[in-house]
Amino acid sequence: MTKFAALYAASKHDAETTAAALFQFYCSYGMYDSIMTDPGSEFMNEVMTHLTRWLGVTHKVSLVERHESNGVEGTNKQVLRHLKALVMDERVKDRWSSPTILPAVQFLINNNISSETGVTPFHATFGSIDATYGRMGEGGDGVHRVNAYIKLLDDNLRLLSDITKKHQAKLIAERTAKTPPEKQNQYQAGDLVLWQLNPDEPLPSKLSPKFLGPYEVIKQYKNDVTCKHIVLGNIKDFHVTRLKIFHGSREEAVRIAKLDNDQFTIRRFIAYRGDPTVRTTVEFEIEFEDDSIVWLPWSKDIFDTVQYEDFCRSRPELFILVYSAKEAQKLLQDLRKLPITEVQPGDTVFVDLRCYGSEWYNNLPLPDKDHITYLLKYNYTRWIGKSKLKIEANCATFKETFSVDHVFVKCYGSVSAIPTGNNYKLIDKELVKQYPSLLPNSTST
Repeated sequence: MTKFAALYAASKHDAETTAAALFQFYCSYGMYDSIMTDPGSEFMNEVMTHLTRWLGVTHKVSLVERHESNGVEGTNKQVLRHLKALVMDERVKDRWSSPTILPAVQFLINNNISSETGVTPFHATFGSIDATYGRMGEGGDGVHRVNAYIKLLDDNLRLLSDITKKHQAKLIAERTAKTPPEKQNQYQAGDLVLWQLNPDEPLPSKLSPKFLGPYEVIKQYKNDVTCKHIVLGNIKDFHVTRLKIFHGSREEAVRIAKLDNDQFTIRRFIAYRGDPTVRTTVEFEIEFEDDSIVWLPWSKDIFDTVQYEDFCRSRPELFILVYSAKEAQKLLQDLRKLPITEVQPGDTVFVDLRCYGSEWYNNLPLPDKDHITYLLKYNYTRWIGKSKLKIEANCATFKETFSVDHVFVKCYGSVSAIPTGNNYKLIDKELVKQYPSLLPNSTST
């Protein structure tokens, strides 16, 4: 980033004032692709949402309680320190917002070489070809000095220049002081790191460790470090100041991570049972690296693993479990409003019997129903309405005809052929005779 600063005097710190300042900035300097802010109330509101949508600007938000994660907080602090040094001087503190003071402050900040970029914000933003025109005069001749307003501007500029030079010298001395090596964090992909629990909060117990992990670094972008837990496989973003290098081999890291989480590495997900639309009812059969196989209920720990996502994406009815409950609900609502495109009248599909309800399915006496997918043959006959939001389906085996929506088609009703393998079985009249409880008393899809 160029470190270019734009200053706007404001008597309030609210949504309208912030939006007005942004609008002035865009009108003065042109549009940008995105704006990065912290999650403060002055930025997270309806006014800002409408403004960014109207302008076509993407609004990116930093980590909660870590506003420096967007990479500009350090610059903002230096601007504020610089500005404070200028306006708190006894000669300007009562008129800092004057149109002859604040613009000059902005000019001086942008005309000083940034220790982070090595160039002035003016040059980084506008280039250096026209640098001659980016300088203010140093007094001019006697004719120009006659004008009282020009004299006021000149006096203010000289005063502010004197203050800013002193502050800049102090700032350089501070920033070039010897920095401890542990503060010079720039993590590389593959590094093993430990994550510090919130130092401002008490530990869960006196015996709890201060650091968790290890995690493997995937990438670092500015102050955000994306890491993957070395055992669970879940991926998280951490602030750079809460991480430290793990000194040890990968084997030691895996052993420590297992002890830390009281877990073994997940090898694979085998099966599931329960209603995918109510994730708290879902259980998974999981095989671990120690060859143990257990059924475990849905949990956030399981949700964060790579193996969980792979398994859910392998079964169409589980795709919503990849998202948060709120996101999944929104996806299903949006899907019901879209025309059905996966199938059309005349198509034949094979539908998982679980679509009739998990509670009903779990009470069936079918053999190995957790591992064998029992399929029903459906024929699509006609569209229900011109919008194609629903389609009529016929099940000859159960002697039923009913309408289904896009969610049903997406989750259960678009498999056009019986998959190969012993884990799939077609329900026919003979199986219905053998297990008459297969015939549901009522159907709701």
